[in-house]
Amino acid sequence: RELLERVFKCRVYSWYGHSEQAVLAGECEKSSYYHIFPEYGITELINRERRLVESEEEIGEIVATALDNFVCPIIRYRTMDMAFSSKTKCPCGRNYDLLKNIEGRMQELIISEKGRLISMTAINMHSDIFDNVRQFQFYQEKKGEVVFNIVKKESYTSDDTGNIYKELSKKLGEDTNLIIRFVNNIPKTTSGKYRFLIQKLPIEFAD
Repeated sequence: RELLERVFKCRVYSWYGHSEQAVLAGECEKSSYYHIFPEYGITELINRERRLVESEEEIGEIVATALDNFVCPIIRYRTMDMAFSSKTKCPCGRNYDLLKNIEGRMQELIISEKGRLISMTAINMHSDIFDNVRQFQFYQEKKGEVVFNIVKKESYTSDDTGNIYKELSKKLGEDTNLIIRFVNNIPKTTSGKYRFLIQKLPIEFAD
C-alpha cells in the first residue's frame, strides 16, 4: 500500500464487500474509517451472545441483509468476517455507521487458552525481524498453542529466533504458547497462494 501511494502519488482506499452483494463499506477520504452504505444493505455486528456489539473494543461478526437483490433475498447472512465498529463521528460529515477495522475471516484467527480471538492483522508481519526469513506460517491445532513455521535464509542466526520469539509472544499474549519450528518449505494453497495461518480448530462464534 505504501509503495502504491509513493509511486502513483495518491492515496490508496480500501473497500469491503462480497459477491453476495449484501454489504458494502468504503474507506473515507477524511479518515481511516469504513463507511457502511445503508442503501446497499443492512449491516450488523453480532457478538458471541448473538447480540449487537455495543462497545468499540468488542469484536463482532459481520451479519448482512441485502436490499437490492430481488432474485435471491439474503436476510441476516453470516459472513464469518470479523470487525470492530466505531461510534465516532467521521470528519467528512456523512451520517453513516462506521467500521473501525475489518479483521478478516474467522479461520484467520488464533485462539488463546482463555478463548481470545487474535486476528492476524493485529500481528505486524511487515517487520525487520523477518529480514532473514524466506517464508513463514502460523499453524494451530491446539487451543492456547500456536506453531510458527520458518523457512530460513542463509543469513539467518539464533539472534533472529530470539527476536522473533520475543516480538510474537508479546503480541500473542501470556495465554498463548508460541513454538518456533524450522521447515524446508511451506506449501501453497490450491489457488497458488501462501496463507499466514493454517487453523485446524473450529472457530465458534455466536453458535
